[in-house]
Amino acid sequence: MGAMKPLMQRLKTELNPPQYEAVTHIGGPLLVLAGAGSGKTRVIAYRMAHLIQDQGLAPWNILAVTFTNKASREMRERVESLIGNSTRGLWIGTFHSICARILRQDGKAVGVDPQFSIYDRADQIAAIKQARIKCGLDSIKKLTPGAVINEISRAKSRFQFPEEYADRVGSEFEQWVSTLYLEYQDALRKNKALDFDDILMQAVLLLTKKPQIGDVYRKRFQHILVDEYQDTNRPQYLLLKELARDHHRICVVGDDDQSIYRWRGADIQNILSFEKDYPEAHTVRLEQNYRSTKRILAAAWHVVSRNSHRHEKKLWTGNEEGEKPGVISLPDEASEAYWVAEQIQKFHEEQSIPFGHFAVFYRVNAQSRLFEEECVHRGLPYSIVGATAFYERKEVKDLLAYARLLINPADRVSFERIVNEPKRKLGKMSVKKLMDFADRAHLPILSAALKADEAGGESGLSPATRKAFHQFARLYERWRTRGEGVSLTVLLDKMLQDSGYLDMLSDSKDPQDEARKENLQELINAAGQFEETMERETSAPQNALIALQGFLENTALISDVDGLTESDDALVLMTVHGAKGLEFPYVFMAGMEEGLFPHQRSLQSDSPEDLEEERRLCYVGITRAKTRIFLSCASSRRLYNMREMTIPSRFISEIPEEYREALSWSAFRSEPSRPENDAGESPPKKMKEESFAEGDMVVHRTFGLGVVLGVEGEGPRAYIKLDFQSAGKKTLVQELARLKKV
Repeated sequence: MGAMKPLMQRLKTELNPPQYEAVTHIGGPLLVLAGAGSGKTRVIAYRMAHLIQDQGLAPWNILAVTFTNKASREMRERVESLIGNSTRGLWIGTFHSICARILRQDGKAVGVDPQFSIYDRADQIAAIKQARIKCGLDSIKKLTPGAVINEISRAKSRFQFPEEYADRVGSEFEQWVSTLYLEYQDALRKNKALDFDDILMQAVLLLTKKPQIGDVYRKRFQHILVDEYQDTNRPQYLLLKELARDHHRICVVGDDDQSIYRWRGADIQNILSFEKDYPEAHTVRLEQNYRSTKRILAAAWHVVSRNSHRHEKKLWTGNEEGEKPGVISLPDEASEAYWVAEQIQKFHEEQSIPFGHFAVFYRVNAQSRLFEEECVHRGLPYSIVGATAFYERKEVKDLLAYARLLINPADRVSFERIVNEPKRKLGKMSVKKLMDFADRAHLPILSAALKADEAGGESGLSPATRKAFHQFARLYERWRTRGEGVSLTVLLDKMLQDSGYLDMLSDSKDPQDEARKENLQELINAAGQFEETMERETSAPQNALIALQGFLENTALISDVDGLTESDDALVLMTVHGAKGLEFPYVFMAGMEEGLFPHQRSLQSDSPEDLEEERRLCYVGITRAKTRIFLSCASSRRLYNMREMTIPSRFISEIPEEYREALSWSAFRSEPSRPENDAGESPPKKMKEESFAEGDMVVHRTFGLGVVLGVEGEGPRAYIKLDFQSAGKKTLVQELARLKKV
């Protein structure tokens, strides 16, 4: 017993009572409802250590399932540090790694070759393309490989094999997918391959259809522990139920209030119905939060408690009361980005808070652009988690390549990128032959595409290929003519329409293509804002082609931020979905408006569950904050190339007034929060807003020395007309310009 006593002592001293109960409860099924920041990882690790050291269970009799490889490694390391021994034999890993291991050992019984390959998305696309050809469906536009793969994946997340899927098809699209699903699975079988969904489904099939093999694993895994149970889908649920069928010694840890992945197959009913599946289940609620302040937790609870489908629980903390969540309404999305960056810069400069302590959350990736631009302009180090930088996203780079070729017809890099995007049957070999012809004829690549048809066989291209190149080049003739009489936003929109790029995304069933369309619209919004700025500076309408050239130069400079993203001390930009499982001292949640957060899709949905998931997502975002959180909304936002008035998110009003503080933009900027120093000095007095008049000499951080020619309006939003020594005449917004008198 001497070896066991130290761990038992640690359990009593290092765990709070509910955590101790969850770790030491041994009999039967256990549901641990672990609220945000309540120490669930600690509970799982201590429970495994307790089973091994105090209960004498062999490591190989324990199965621990996590959702990431990183979590698995950290869990194993923590258990080994607790028991001081190797955990060799302990089965701990993700659902996919556990199931793959089972299939490599025993999958032959259900026709799975032990040496099976695992197909990633690129492999799946290739297989679907071949299936479309074989089934004679390759000419149907709606049947894009991505759309078909997503539909098949959704079927598999419901544990539907081709036969079960065929029994429920309704639409024409589903009938086509049903045919392709069968052919796709046949191709995988012939290639001795499984996709990620198959790994789960085949493991469940093995355990259920081959009871003698299932018995081996049920007897082996005497205790099963599952992390993030609220995120499990149907095959994962069935796998766990089958493994625990005889002994019911299963411990699941999760939080229904943090179930935010319904769109990728997660079923919240798995955790809500656990006590129905196991009537003898014991439930422990971990409600003590070790992360956030009292006021942050109160705000989060008042939001999520409005949901109907949840286990009742309320987080509490022994931490300090803390500041009230700050709520601010700003004029527009540009002001919002400016304000957020301004606060982060002030906190860093005045309180020496590292940039890595700040995070900016948004509902959709397209919102990141303005925050990225503000960081670049201010020289703030930042990184984007879970998404590609806005100007590096494929669809954004594609539209910019279309635009660059309009300005520079000799740009071969841009030409090669988009000549077959969307598909025009102009492959790499055809492009190479055209480039050879352009070299021989000494023509810019776009001119060569136009004249190849006239050259006939001398171009080295077939008649059909010459015609396709000619049609592509004619697009640019129309756009160049059109650019003389329209705005930049209209021109870019016309390019998206005429090129077929927008139709390609619209016809796709890939849910990610909706986000790509949003990103393209955000790029057009950025172009419109740039054009408006140019018009203000020159006091005249802009030729779209001239404006486009300036916009392309501007975006090229904005995207050159590689050095910043490598910094260890960098503020983080991410979607709220990407923030799950993370924590930051300071959090800014932007775009808190109806139609954005909650998203418009949830408001238009017939299912109340969609809105409840948006509310859970808001709860997740708020509970990432340790010290302070700010919620911002814009009074108007540019959407679909139109500026619209917006309504603050209902989630803001669901926080009682006593738990939120209304912030004033101007007041907050001029009275930055600063604690008293050791000498007992008070915060600085409100700074006087500097005013400018005709004749004032000023310095701008980019344009250098200049003179004020005139001022329109008053206060921070006044327009200041200037004549800079090196940059010429400009019209700038006083608040954004950050001018200094000399």
